[in-house]
Amino acid sequence: MDFTVSNQIDLSAELQGLPITSNSSATATNATTVSAEVASLFECPVCFDYILPPILQCRNGHLICSNCRPKLTCCPICSVLLENIHCWAMEKVASAAMFPCKYSTSGCAVALIYTERREHEETCEFRPCSCPFQGASCTWQGSFEQVMPHLMMYHELINLLTMNTEYSTRAVKMDFTVSNQIDLSAELQGLPITSNSSATATNATTVSAEVASLFECPVCFDYILPPILQCQNGHLICSNCRPKLTCCPICSVLLENIHCWAMEKVASAAMFPCKYSTSGCAVALIYTERREHEETCEFRPCSCPFQGASCTWQGSFEQVMPHLMMYHELINLLTMKILNS
Repeated sequence: MDFTVSNQIDLSAELQGLPITSNSSATATNATTVSAEVASLFECPVCFDYILPPILQCRNGHLICSNCRPKLTCCPICSVLLENIHCWAMEKVASAAMFPCKYSTSGCAVALIYTERREHEETCEFRPCSCPFQGASCTWQGSFEQVMPHLMMYHELINLLTMNTEYSTRAVKMDFTVSNQIDLSAELQGLPITSNSSATATNATTVSAEVASLFECPVCFDYILPPILQCQNGHLICSNCRPKLTCCPICSVLLENIHCWAMEKVASAAMFPCKYSTSGCAVALIYTERREHEETCEFRPCSCPFQGASCTWQGSFEQVMPHLMMYHELINLLTMKILNS
């Protein structure tokens, strides 16, 4: 008896089942999980592998992995001549966020740091499964739940192998070629797929305060609204300040008109926390609405009502009255005169 099997099957158990055991793990972190749309920005358009730092881009903001960059002279998306332009902002996004598994739409709820995605996805329990008899010219692929119906419908020969029967023979030769391990030991029909995902009203992911801070202009400290520009080394600058500058205010490199398309995609696909979130504000808004909210946010710092009297104090709303009572006793005298009159 000679067998050539493309996927390893445990021949000591019943075929009726396919328990799915997970060897995936997620790193404990306080980072925000980005949306699948943002995660897709980190796939190289040439080799379709993950773009690991250093992250490079063309003049129009299209990202390219550092392995493919030396092989190219023009951007594979817009055909502009390639230069060595660093996308520092997207590296910061990668280091400050958690990324969903690429099989999240199939049920995987694992989120990992950027550098761990590839290792997890190579063994993810929700990745597409090939037919165990792929060596017999079967090119079928599907989910784990579909393996058993496929085998029963298209590979009836497998029913000739009764797995719980002992055989006695003088000579049996069994050869196996292993490319993928499947544990066939439990019922497939009862496999639950649960999801712990959540979405806002706009289906966008709320980014961390660290990522949100990347959208603050280093010159005017206002929000950088599209079009987002950057220097050769990847430092972002708002379009209002750009015409006033000749050099980057951070690294002093000569400024050119370099577009940061990837960060515009991050901005459009995410919800941003209020800048006063550390003071208690729980509001998250789309990128273009942040400024309007923060100008009237109840958690914004309050200035002293007697600021005209050379008092530069600022604090929360709850701290205003204690400040007045401690440092501006004149207010008590004014109150007494009003009450007595």
